[in-house]
Amino acid sequence: LLYLGAFTPIFEGSINGRVQTALADSGSNVLLMDEAYARSIGVHIQTGHEHQTRLKFADNSVTDTAGMTYNVKWRFGRDDEFTSPYPLDFHILKNAPANIVLSDTFLFDTKAFSQYHQYLINDDDDYEDEEMRMYFFAIDIDKRKNRMQGTISTIPRSQISFPL
Repeated sequence: LLYLGAFTPIFEGSINGRVQTALADSGSNVLLMDEAYARSIGVHIQTGHEHQTRLKFADNSVTDTAGMTYNVKWRFGRDDEFTSPYPLDFHILKNAPANIVLSDTFLFDTKAFSQYHQYLINDDDDYEDEEMRMYFFAIDIDKRKNRMQGTISTIPRSQISFPL
């Protein structure tokens, strides 16, 4: 799921020692890093065909990733308080929805929403009085069958809760 709207679950942390926030996308099957951001922080991008992945989105648009970057250190935290590093391999995507997108497997394997809830940015209070709708884009990537499926739905903001 790619959360779009007033509130998105975002973790505070760092990438290779640089302070950075990351979109917590519990429906994404891949870790993503924006291409321009990756270049700005100087990570090495492997661009050969074997490092690229084809992504298909809920609106049936298709794009190829620019490549991969390997062994990038993500840490949850803020100020001088950071967790031990998680070495991660990110797919590089031009015009990604955020500089860093954390995938479902990573979020659930690390129990991020319960273990690191103190680093979850809660900007929901800024929008209390507005009736906003959040758009969820579900993307299912099945590399073994080389096919993807997706759905789009809207849910009134008042009906959404995030477990901590």
